[in-house]
Amino acid sequence: VMRLFPAEKFLMLRERSSKYYPLSAYFLAKCCVDAVTAWASPIIFMTIVYWCGGLLPDAGSFFMTLGIFITFIIACEGL
Repeated sequence: VMRLFPAEKFLMLRERSSKYYPLSAYFLAKCCVDAVTAWASPIIFMTIVYWCGGLLPDAGSFFMTLGIFITFIIACEGL
């Protein structure tokens, strides 16, 4: 995150000076898009690994494993 905001500073300042939208809308949209892109590939990865790895063929166990994995991803990203 710290590397992305300085790179987009010029774009954000230009759009803010043109009064396209408030800064809070930019920040909220940026966080939502980053969350989706950061979580999509780990969810797909864990789904493939869980079922191809022959772990317990139970939906409850799968979702518990997926929840633990997502919690780990959130902790690692510092969200």
